[in-house]
Amino acid sequence: MSGRRRSLRLPARMALAAAFLAGAAPSHAGEAAREGAEEASRPLETKNIFGFTAGTDIGPDQDRELELETNLAFGKRTGAYAVGAQAVTLEVNPNDWVEIDTGLIGSFHRVSGVEGLDDGRGATFGGVETKFSVVLAHRSPRTPVGVTVSIEPEWSRVDESGRVGWSFGAETRLIVDAEPIPERDEPFRFGAKQVVLGAEAGYFRAYGRLAADDFLGHALYAGPTAYVHFNDTVFLAAAVSTQVAGVATGVGRALDLVNFPRRRVKMTIGVEF
Repeated sequence: MSGRRRSLRLPARMALAAAFLAGAAPSHAGEAAREGAEEASRPLETKNIFGFTAGTDIGPDQDRELELETNLAFGKRTGAYAVGAQAVTLEVNPNDWVEIDTGLIGSFHRVSGVEGLDDGRGATFGGVETKFSVVLAHRSPRTPVGVTVSIEPEWSRVDESGRVGWSFGAETRLIVDAEPIPERDEPFRFGAKQVVLGAEAGYFRAYGRLAADDFLGHALYAGPTAYVHFNDTVFLAAAVSTQVAGVATGVGRALDLVNFPRRRVKMTIGVEF
């Protein structure tokens, strides 16, 4: 609609993940037992275990990975609202301090009867994304806190209602994580090398201008996360986040469903090679 205001969303994210299960399926004898012990001692990488929030780990030197990442958003105050993006990303680590990602995005949407958004449905090419990550400090027994900086330029041709229009954005993150409780390498007969279950909370604010002097609303999200590293090459990460608190300026009703969706879903399948 011609009178609709575009909002600028500034996230302030908090994440907490708890490793309830982390280990390798046990072997039974000889060489198989030694291989199982080596698998159990493999450090847990935090990059994908926190759901919508990234960890500081980027993987080992010369690591290459292909990721399929699906992001979905559902629910507005009125009407039907469902949008999503499917990204295919190649990640390359020239060394264990730097990661370079390049990906293509496909977008799809179904919007009907949502105030402030045009009705429509369809799928189209969504844009190109890149990410450059530099590790400033690796976690270790002597340094229990990891620190990473990432810059994520993105060229997008579709907005949140499915309308085509090129835009450019760049998100910069300072990522810090720690391991307050040492990882326990206890084998479980679970069939997977590593399993992590956790929870995540995220807080977001929306502004009408880059100067952040035109406040439009805010939202608090919370939900579960899960990460499963099946074997040496394949992992699955998933998260569901629901808006539990918030308000939009001038609306006076619980939750900000003007600037943010009711629920978000993320799933990532990664293949290392």
